[in-house]
Amino acid sequence: FPNGKTLHVPSDGKPLPVYYAAPDTAGKYATVLVIPEIWGAHEHIKDVARRLAKAGYFAVVLEPYVRIGDLTQLKEIKDVLAGANQLTDEQCFADLDAVVAWAEKQSKADVSRLGITGFCRGGRTTWMYSAHSKRIRAGVAWYGGLNPNPPAQPKSPAEVAAQLNAPI
Repeated sequence: FPNGKTLHVPSDGKPLPVYYAAPDTAGKYATVLVIPEIWGAHEHIKDVARRLAKAGYFAVVLEPYVRIGDLTQLKEIKDVLAGANQLTDEQCFADLDAVVAWAEKQSKADVSRLGITGFCRGGRTTWMYSAHSKRIRAGVAWYGGLNPNPPAQPKSPAEVAAQLNAPI
């Protein structure tokens, strides 16, 4: 399996932790944003990125909850949910836009072929970001909430379905 690397990408003055993996061989590879569930960028999500790299993709995982705190340290699921639900769609989209801008500068990433996949809250983000970004070409939402969660997530995927920029 290709090895992954962790680094920080700037967004609105806040360094965003990013994990990425790419094939070992030279070339430009279709890029996939991998969006974690409420538990953040843990080892399983990083392994998804490594598996995508092995399959020939440049895969990037954003730690979406960095502005809220380390949700993995919370003991109760209700506290994790409360923390994750503080992340607004607007902030999430801005951070993903920053990650895409970073990926565009990487020698192995081809963001003209940009996909997105996500799990749980990341599944919802897959739908919502695909309506936000005209750069997304395809997406896979494994599972995730389909209801709005105001005020941070005011719309549901069904409400933005007509604005999707790619097949999901």
